[in-house]
Order: sequence, then C-alpha cells, then structure tokens
Amino acid sequence: MIKVLHNPKSEEYLRFKEFILSDDMRWGYNSYTTNSERDGHTNVGMYVHGMLIAPENTPHKVPSVSDKAMFDTASKLCYDTLLENGIELKTFLRLCINCVHPYSEVVKTVPHKDHPRIKEHNNLLIYLTNAGGKTVVGDEYHDPQEDDVITFGGDEHYHYTPEKERRIVIVATFI
Repeated sequence: MIKVLHNPKSEEYLRFKEFILSDDMRWGYNSYTTNSERDGHTNVGMYVHGMLIAPENTPHKVPSVSDKAMFDTASKLCYDTLLENGIELKTFLRLCINCVHPYSEVVKTVPHKDHPRIKEHNNLLIYLTNAGGKTVVGDEYHDPQEDDVITFGGDEHYHYTPEKERRIVIVATFI
C-alpha cells in the first residue's frame, strides 16, 4: 500500500536538493534498471548516485557506505522525514539517488523488488523534480509532484519514464 507522507522541507533538505539538481552532482550510469525482463516493460538506463550499497551487493552481505558525506545528509533527512510521520526505523538497507531521463515515448520500467530475500523491508521515495513518472505498486500508483514523499512495503514496483524532464528521486530502503 502506498502511503503519502508529509515532507518537512527543512533548510538542510532544500540545500541538499539544490546540490543534487546542480551541475556539481556526480552520477554513475547503469544501462539497465533491473536484472530481469518482463513483457510490456522496458529495462531503461538510468543515472545513479549510491550512498549506501545494499547488503546483497556487498561481499559480507551487510550495507556499505560508499559516499559518507552524502550518506550522512541523506540518511538524516530520510530519518527525520520518517520520524515526522511516525514511522519507526531500525536501519537503512540502501540509500541512493536515481535519475531517469525522458524517452521518445513514455514506457513502463521492469517491475522488481529491491531486496527479494528480505521480506520485511520498506521503500521511501522523495521526488526532487516535477517530471512526473508514476510509481506503481500492485494495483496502486502515485503520480508525483516535486517534493512528494511516499513509502510502501517491499512489494514489486515499477515506474513510468518522465515525459519532458529528468525524474530525480531519493530512494531509501529500510527495516
């Protein structure tokens, strides 16, 4: 179930967002969204800035910080947002920023679970742009506006590509 949260939009959040949207932000490119395929869906390329690498992608199967400065800020902002909305956090599993560019036509990305072997995890998305790109979880969807925040369980999900602008989202997975 998708739950829309209140975004406190602190000064720290606004500064962090401004940096992410600036030309100073550094991105890595992934030529695919997930490691799977599904009819009617497209495995699109995207830009990513990882801050906390998921446990399934590390040698010792524990989350690993890959950008300490950005992780410190992003984890505090995500934690404060969860706290503001009365949501308990035990630990973060992954924390990154995703950027999807518009395609010539809007397509659905490949459905996936962020941590298929961890049943009881949650997803937190903070939309930094007003590019659209609906997020779909089961039979529900959220058509995002800039600064929207949603959370949902570790269910299979996907999104539509944006029509005109970059779709930039902070993604946190947590227990």
